[in-house]
Amino acid sequence: MKQGECVECRVEVRPSDAIDAGAAKLCYLAAKANIATVACLIYQNNCLRLRGRGSDGRCAVCRDFRLRLQRRELKFCFYCAEPNNCTIEELRDATELARCLDQTAVDPNDMSAYCTLGLIYERQGRFAEAISSLWRAYELNPQNMCAKARIVELLDFMLVLLESE
Repeated sequence: MKQGECVECRVEVRPSDAIDAGAAKLCYLAAKANIATVACLIYQNNCLRLRGRGSDGRCAVCRDFRLRLQRRELKFCFYCAEPNNCTIEELRDATELARCLDQTAVDPNDMSAYCTLGLIYERQGRFAEAISSLWRAYELNPQNMCAKARIVELLDFMLVLLESE
């Protein structure tokens, strides 16, 4: 796949009845309303298709949708078009991580650096560090709804993980 090429991922819901199908549709509508994206989202026949390129919010919508399905214990299959794309992102993240760590050492009140650290740690699956960084950003500016929303979503996600074990 070429860089910048349009890709399609999908989440196929396996509802057991019409009530589950309706609940899945509500999960989609809530995820779409919750996450800003410029990706093309199509929900039809119990299948969410997410089309886009680059960092367009598609992955965040997909993650939010799947988390909502899990909370309702709805079965689904997930197909990612870019499972190996993380190598490029990891290189970008490593550079940005070093920059933000340096920046917070120089200026411990740099809210933007803490937000960026939180997002990078989240992508790396380092959830405790993500929450810690986002919490610091929120402490620096309690009006920062982005940091607050990410903290809430991460804590919800961790709760689902704990409950599934």
